[in-house]
Amino acid sequence: VTKVYGKQTVLSCVSATLEAGRIYGLVGINGSGKTTMGKIIAGLLCPSAGDIFMDGKKMKSRDLQKNALFVMQESEFQFYTNSVMNELRYGHKDTPGFQEDVERLLKKVGMWECRNRHPFALSGGQMQKLSLMIAYFSPKRIVILDEPTAVLTDEEAQGLFKIIEKLKQKNKSVIF
Repeated sequence: VTKVYGKQTVLSCVSATLEAGRIYGLVGINGSGKTTMGKIIAGLLCPSAGDIFMDGKKMKSRDLQKNALFVMQESEFQFYTNSVMNELRYGHKDTPGFQEDVERLLKKVGMWECRNRHPFALSGGQMQKLSLMIAYFSPKRIVILDEPTAVLTDEEAQGLFKIIEKLKQKNKSVIF
């Protein structure tokens, strides 16, 4: 794909093949188009030229939006409810099996004690963990993480990598 803003070409003939259950890193200097590429894959931006295919089928933006989740660097812009638990339940059927999965993951990543806290009352690392847990429970096949460790301590980043590994185990393609 290619993306042009006005007269500025941000991406020029970028091509990649992604496989399910793999983790990919986009590396480049500031302004090199990493976020733009992520937003195109997520269907949030349209490329100026080129197409994206999934399973051999040309995808429109709305198709990409159904299959990909873009997790912003500023996690707080993605929270809608009044507690960690409600964020994880949002949009899901509240079955006993789902509740057990939520409880298990919250405990595994050290967030069980935060389950009733408002997402805005969490630390930056906890907000990022919550965003990744939401991605974990999402049915979307591709998860794009926009600089997920930018404001985190080394310990918080290690906690995030555990959740990213869980995403991979759920056969999701993870791009960060």
